[in-house]
Order: sequence, then C-alpha cells, then structure tokens
Amino acid sequence: MSQIKGLVEQLLRLGRGEEITSFVKERGEEFNEEVIELICRKVEEDLSSDPARALKIAETSLTASQALGNPFFIAICKRAKANALCALGAHQESLNLVDEAVEFFRAQGNELQMAIANVGKVEALRIIGRYRDALQLSQKTTSLLRSHRAEYELAKLERITASIHFWRNEFAKSLQLLERAESYFAANEKRLELAQTKMNKSIVLPHLNRFREALAESEEARRFFQEMKLKRQLANVDYSTGNIYYYMGQYGKALEAYREAKDAYRILGLKRAQANVDTCIANTYLRLGLYEETIESYSFAQTVFQEEGMRYSLALTWYDQAVAYGGLGEFSKADELFQRAEEVFEEEGLRTKIAGIKLERSKILLAQGDYAKALRLSSEAIDLFTEVSGPGLLTATAKLVAAAAHLKSGELDEAEGLYHSLQREYKIPWILHQAYYGLGKISYKRGAKDKAYSWLRSSIEEIEKMQVSLRGREKLTISFLQDKLEAFHDMVSLCLELGKDEEALYYVEKAKSRALVDLLSQKLDFKGKDEKFQKTVEKLREELNWWYSKAEEEGKGGERGGGVKVFQAIRSRERRLQRLIEDREAAIPLGRGLLRSTGVSLPEIRDLLGEGEMLLEYYVANDEVHLFSLTKHDLAIYQGLSSSREVGDLLERFRFQLTKLMWGPKPGRERLAWIGLATKDYLRSLHRILIEPIANLREYPRLIIIPHSLLHLLPFGALHDGEEFLIEKHRICYYPSSHIFKLCSQRESRKGGPLLAIGVPDERIPAVTEEIETLKALFPEALTFTGRLATRKVLERYAEECNILHIASHGVFREDSPLFSRLKLADGWLTVGEVYDLKLNASLVTLSGCDTGLNTLALGDEVLGMSRGFLYAGASSLLVSLWAVNDKSTKALMETFYRGLRQGKSKSQALRDAQVGMLKGSEKWSHPYYWAPFILIGKD
Repeated sequence: MSQIKGLVEQLLRLGRGEEITSFVKERGEEFNEEVIELICRKVEEDLSSDPARALKIAETSLTASQALGNPFFIAICKRAKANALCALGAHQESLNLVDEAVEFFRAQGNELQMAIANVGKVEALRIIGRYRDALQLSQKTTSLLRSHRAEYELAKLERITASIHFWRNEFAKSLQLLERAESYFAANEKRLELAQTKMNKSIVLPHLNRFREALAESEEARRFFQEMKLKRQLANVDYSTGNIYYYMGQYGKALEAYREAKDAYRILGLKRAQANVDTCIANTYLRLGLYEETIESYSFAQTVFQEEGMRYSLALTWYDQAVAYGGLGEFSKADELFQRAEEVFEEEGLRTKIAGIKLERSKILLAQGDYAKALRLSSEAIDLFTEVSGPGLLTATAKLVAAAAHLKSGELDEAEGLYHSLQREYKIPWILHQAYYGLGKISYKRGAKDKAYSWLRSSIEEIEKMQVSLRGREKLTISFLQDKLEAFHDMVSLCLELGKDEEALYYVEKAKSRALVDLLSQKLDFKGKDEKFQKTVEKLREELNWWYSKAEEEGKGGERGGGVKVFQAIRSRERRLQRLIEDREAAIPLGRGLLRSTGVSLPEIRDLLGEGEMLLEYYVANDEVHLFSLTKHDLAIYQGLSSSREVGDLLERFRFQLTKLMWGPKPGRERLAWIGLATKDYLRSLHRILIEPIANLREYPRLIIIPHSLLHLLPFGALHDGEEFLIEKHRICYYPSSHIFKLCSQRESRKGGPLLAIGVPDERIPAVTEEIETLKALFPEALTFTGRLATRKVLERYAEECNILHIASHGVFREDSPLFSRLKLADGWLTVGEVYDLKLNASLVTLSGCDTGLNTLALGDEVLGMSRGFLYAGASSLLVSLWAVNDKSTKALMETFYRGLRQGKSKSQALRDAQVGMLKGSEKWSHPYYWAPFILIGKD
C-alpha cells in the first residue's frame, strides 16, 4: 500500500500534461484500479475543503488514464472531474462529463459505477434547480445502489436528495432522509460526512419549528470543522446559523452570521456561495421593510445565477424582488416579476413556490382592502403548505394573512381561531407578536378591554425580543418598527381608556426614538482600525464632496441643480458609502461597546425636574394629538386635543407665511404687518389647541417640550395667546423623548475649554464674518476660523477640547436621505455620517445656518438630521434652526444670545432674552420668521 501511495504522490507532484504522460508510460505496469481509486478518493476528500485542488488532482488522474488508454479508468476519472467541476460551479461542463462516464458504464453493463456517477449528476441537477429531473434520477439511482448494497454512496445520495426536498419545501421528507444518512455516517465513523449532515439538518429544522435542535446541530458541526480547520465548511455553518436566527426573528444576529460567511466565501473565491448569502441578506432586509435595499442586494447574486444557468435560484430572486416592489407600492412591477418566477416554478412542478406567490399576492390584496380575495388566496396557500410542508413557517405565515383578512372583514370568531392556533403552535417572536396583536384587537372589539390590554402587552414584549438583536444597527432598528407601531399606538390609547396613565406614558416612550436612544446609550467606533475600510470611506467622501460642490455651483445648493448626471453621481456614491457603514455596524459584535438601555420610568423623569419646570410630552396616534403634562409632583393627561390633520393644516399655513419672507425682496412695512397678522392668526389657533388646555402653566417658568411627529417642525415659543408669545412667559428647551432627556441630563457638562467658532461666508451670507468677529470680541480666548481657514481638519483638531462649538455656514437638509444632510466647510461638506465620527465634549453646539435643525421623522419618531449626529458625537445641547434663516437677524440674535451666556445666564434664558429682545426691540425683526427659527435641544 505504501508503494501505491508513493506512486500517487509522485504523479500528483507533476505539472504539465507531457510530464504526466511520460511518467505513466515509463511506469504503466504499476498503474492499476487501486491507484486510480486512491486518486479519486483524494479528489473526494478535497471537494469540501479545496475544490480547486480537487479539480487539479482529477485532471492529473484523467491525463494519466488517457495516457494508459484504459477506457474504464478514463470513465472513473471523468466522474471525479465532474464532481470537482460541480463544486466549483461549472455545472453544465460537469453534467457533460458525468454523462460521458455514465454512458460508458451503461455500455459495459456496470450498474454500480453508473449509479455512483449518477450521485454526482443528481447534485449538479440540484444546484442548477432542475429538481424534477434530479428527483427522478435519484429514485432510479437509489434502487441501483440498494441492489448493490452500496450503503456509503446511498447515504451520500440521501443527503443530496434531502436538499432537493428542502428547496421544494418538503421539510419532513428532507429531515427523514438526513436522519437516515446521519445514522449510517455515525455508525461507520464517517466524521466529515456526519458533520455535513448535521449542518444540513440545522438548515431544515427551523422550518419545522425546532430551533433549539437546529442550533445544537449547527454547533456540533462547527466543532468538528474547527478541529479539522475546514474553512469552507465553517463558512457554511455561519451561513446556516444566520438562517436559523433569521427564522427566529433575531435579525441582527442573522446579519452578523451572514457577514462572517460572506467574508469567508469572498476570501475563498466562492462566488456562488457569496451569491447565496446575498440572497439571505436581501431576505432579511425584506423582513425589515428595507425594500430598496432588498432590490439592490440581489444584483450580484442575479449576475452569478445567470452566468451559471441557475434558473431556479434566479427565479427566487425575482420572487423576493416582487415582494419588495409590492412593499413600495409598485404593483405592476411586482406582478411582472411574480409571473416570471411562476413560469420557472411551474416548469419544475414546485407547488409550494406557486402557493408562495399566491400568499404574497394575498398580502397585497389585504393592503388594498380586498379582504375577500386576500382570504381566498391565503386559504389556498394554507391548504397547499399544510399538505406539502406540514405545520411549518410557510403555513404560519399564510394563517397570519388569513386571520388578518377575517379580522378586517369583521369575522372575529374565524380570526380568533387562527390566532389561537398560531399562539399555541409557534414560539417564534415574529409570529407570536402578530397573533397576540390580533387577539388584542378582537378582545377590544368585543369590549373585553382588560383582556385586550394583556394581549397587547404580550405583543409588545415579543417585538422587544426581536429588537434586542438589532441594537447598534441604526437603520435596521428604525425600519424594523415600521409595521409594528400600531401595537404601541393602540396600547397607549387603551391605557388611557383604562385609566392606566403612567403606563400610557411608559408605552409612549417605548414607541419613540428607540434607535437614537440606543445610539446615546453606547459609543461604537464606526470608523474602526481597518486601514482599507478607512481609505475606501475617505475616497468616497472626497468624491462626494466634489459632486456636492458641483451641485451647489450649478444648482445653488439644490441636489438636482446640476442635472441628472450630478444627482445620479451623488446618489450612487451615497449608497456605496451607506452600505460600507452598515457593514461596519454589522461587524461590531452585539454587546461590544453597547451599554444596556433599561428604559425610563415616571419617577426617574420626575427626579430630573426642578420645582419650576414642566415637561410637555406630545403624542400623535390614530389621528389624535394627546399631551402628557408632567411636573415634579403631578401628571396630567389631555386626550384628543385635536386631530393631527387640523394641526398639520395650521402648521403648514404658518410655514407658508414664512416663505413670503424667506424668498424675494424684503416686504415693506405695510406688507410686513399684514404677513405678521396672518402668521399670528395661525399661531393663536395652534396655541389654543396645544397650550391653552394646560392647567397652571404660568406657575412653571421653564418648559421642557417633547414634540412628536409633525410637531417637531413647530417653534413652540412662537405660539401666541392673543396677547403674548409663549417665549415671553417661559424659557423653553426641547428633547426628542423623555428617555433622551434622561440620557442627556446624565451627561457631565464640560467645565472650561475655549469657544471654537468656524464661519464660511459667501455672497448669500456675508454677515457670517461679522458674526464670528463678534464672538471673538465677547470671548477673547475663542479659537476662530473663517473663510479658507474654516476646514474640516480644524474642526477635527479642536472639537474635542472646546466647550462651545459654533458653526456658521450653509446647511443642506436632505429629506430623501437625512444622514447625508450637511454643513459647508471651506474644504468640503460635513455630513451627518461624518459628524458621528467626531469626538465632542461640548456643553453647546450652535449651528448658525439654514435648516440645521430640520429632521426627517422616520417611523418610531426617529429624528434624522444634523441634531442626531451632534447628540451622538457628545454635545450636551444644540442650538439649531427650523427654517432658512435671515443672515442679518441671525447675527443680531447670536450676539445677544452669547452676551447672555458670557454674563452667566443659562442657555434657555439667554435664548429667551435674545428672542424677546428682537421681537420687542425693533419692528423690522418682530415677525417670528426672524427671531423664532432657533430652538435649544438638550441640556440647559
């Protein structure tokens, strides 16, 4: 045997074909069937760990067999090469070779060798999605292998066939075959095959609602692959673990595992495996409601599947993209993609996939209000899934849609039956949350409010279980809540009805700014120490700066001003940069650098309030505006102050009046007075709705206002009671939520340190230079930089040591992509994403420019804009603007404000004095447009 091994090792060390041919001819008498079998065994051993090496060995053996001129050896070596090609993704070439080998063995009447060759052919057919052909061949091959008692090959075939049944959603059949294969591999100590089978089981088990077993099987496989240092298999385990977490609803953990797998596949050069992971990442985005990201994430996978002729895998990407287009409301595009996918599924006889399309169409119909059709399609899907897959996740999903259709149609008993069956059969958070919520809605409709309260509380608990794995993933956390906020809204309304006032406020806070709360509860290094990552990010930012300047030059700051080319160049780079940052987020293990945010209670908020302070927390839900008024000793609740539509209309009319002063020539005295009267009228109406009902307001000189929804755009200080503006009677500061009030209050205020003032004047804001000079006069120790000196390097150099940071420059607010809102500096633009990377310890950051306090409000009342960036970077408080400000009035207001700070006044008092001084001191500045745009966010 050692002589044979030596011969094989010599042969495999040879390089060129001529060397192999010469070697074989010299020692041809030593080559026999045992030598060829040993070489083919080496091919098989390397298929899992190093398929490229396996192919090289197979090609060497084939060259040697051809030199010997032995047709039997040639057929065996062709079979080995076909298996290696299949592992490397060359499926058609693999099928051609294996067919040649099969034909030879058939002609020779060698059934066993033909069956062994067909095992590899079944695998190739499986990979390219020809499941019907693969199953037919598997059945024939199984009979042959059994008749020849080839148990090892039979076990391998059972494992491959199990994968076919898995992709056909026949999960019970799949598991049965895997358990049979596992039994053989365990009894015969085939450890590599056993570990691979366990990993396959870990992929199937979640679909049968057996998650703990799936994780256990996955970990067993991981231990073996780690011992053997099999990198590809370890990547496969990460991939399967990601799938388990995905089905459990732990999306952050799923993405973390997928990222590990994808990185490993990329290093190993396995494009198809990378493509498979991309489809899973896209699926996770789909579950989180990130529809555009879902569509984009399939681009690489679709290219790979197209190149490799994997029509089934390609059809799956069309299917999921159709779901995403449905989520975006592009129903015709969704239908087109569904039809393309359906054609492939029908060809392969994949009934459950066709049922899946029915299910997705039923969801669209449900959203469109066609409950009868939605119920019919979802019921058909339930029947088919139950028949083929049993009570798995597909059946559960269809039942959720059917239950919702029954509920919307008023068929409460039918909906209740479905929800109860789901609640009993599944212990998966994303299913339980929907079942509990549905049961809560039913109980409420029947007047059983206490029972409804219990179900809603359970629903929210399941939501929070899922949210835990997303902490630190800002965008994912925000998107995750988009279809779950109704549970919080309904809970708040129900608590108010039941007189559970404190709990109502508790759930208000749970629904607000959760991602921002997580950001402020932690300090993650988004830049990292990866030099390649940093260089790529910096290069993209440099390119973006150039295009931003191009847009400003051609369009005066408007994103589309430079035409389609400029806009597309900006958007493509922003998307690439966003993906890089998200990948960096996902690379930070959960829990690292992440402080646990335990929430905020009513006693905690009260402890933060002084005797003369009142906190006003607004909440907009189900088209009604509610108010929670909290002092150190009392909680008052004002329900249904108004409809959100009425408040929105008044706010829009108020802001329209501002535009008359923002653009065009300055109005004369008479027109200014007329605009002032119209503006006051809307502000009086808003005061009547939002402020007037509050008892004992005059007893509290300092107001802490926590807006919600559209109220973030309202300067409350400008509300008018018919005699005075609110700012004339109260000092005011703002927070996005009570929880953030708590977090900011706990920040240590910086003592000492200079004022850092950065100004970028131009022809539209020439007063910036005077503004900075005024600050230098008030604070002689200030560090001031204007014009070409006002660079990002200066900001990064001095930001950490300054007590006050003042930036006077143009601001661009990006409603379409708020994390790319930005401030202009001398050497480029500073975006919100770059602000995250700053290290601040400032007690105050003033952004003295246009729209610096504007934010897009994502679902969950997430405030996305410059404010978010500077709060995260470490600022204790911010002074920002709610609209495009006047250059000269801003200079005047800032001078008075900073003079007040220099005199030792609090920030809110200094701002109040500056604003009141302007509205009373000069008729030309008396309109709120001039004095009211700036608001104080954060610690006083």
